[in-house]
Amino acid sequence: MVLVSYFPAVDRAAAEAGQFRNRYFLPLQRLLAERGRRIDWILIYVPIDDWTFGGGLDLAQRFLRHGERVWFIEEFATPAAVGRALLAWAAQIVRRLLVLRRLSGADLTEGLADPAAAPLVAPAWRDTIFGARGLSGHVYHEAFRSAARRFAGAKELVYLAELQPWEHAMNAAFRSLASGTRRIAFQHTAVMRNHFFYLHDPRQLVDSGRPEDLPLADVMACNGPVPCRMLAACGYPGLGPVEAIRHLDLVESMGAPATAGSRQRSLLVL
Repeated sequence: MVLVSYFPAVDRAAAEAGQFRNRYFLPLQRLLAERGRRIDWILIYVPIDDWTFGGGLDLAQRFLRHGERVWFIEEFATPAAVGRALLAWAAQIVRRLLVLRRLSGADLTEGLADPAAAPLVAPAWRDTIFGARGLSGHVYHEAFRSAARRFAGAKELVYLAELQPWEHAMNAAFRSLASGTRRIAFQHTAVMRNHFFYLHDPRQLVDSGRPEDLPLADVMACNGPVPCRMLAACGYPGLGPVEAIRHLDLVESMGAPATAGSRQRSLLVL
């Protein structure tokens, strides 16, 4: 099984002993270990708990020495992969420049927002094509294509779902190069009503083989019934409600009887 996770959200005490306990996946990680399932980790660095990128690398090296199988996504972004990404980005820019000649500000907001929002929409749209976001999407796609070749024999791939650009790049890569791997997107956190990046034209959510189809996982494991209903109303396929594995450790404490006579109150912040 391949688990794709942000890093390094780890149990620090265990990390000192070389044990990799991923705070996002810990209950699932324990269950897989009990069943003897091997885990291959693809890690995406984010600044968590004051860890620097260099500190994260040192931590990963420590886990490697203790037998963990971990890869940073950057390891798959070879010079050749980055070169292909740059060529794809350049081609994208040329095509979009040709399209922009025929567009007005109103075209970017029609059916989506009030025309007065055009000055806000246009810069965001340009950045996804001409800016760093546009380039990073291609780099992620090429890196995940390399990863898909490396892990083509995996039965399942589970990742933390927020519908970020890297997720679309990963799904597109594995769908084309490792179609036998079942991709499971796990919503590891809440989905708010103003998370508009979850909302898409229903026609994009159908796997019709067209280039404009949104690359989605085979299964969207929803963090409870509320987001499941929300995404079902949008037309997402492959939905299923599951428990919030990040908060399973609260089940025991919240189910414990209250201390008799205690006047203290506890505030639970999630």
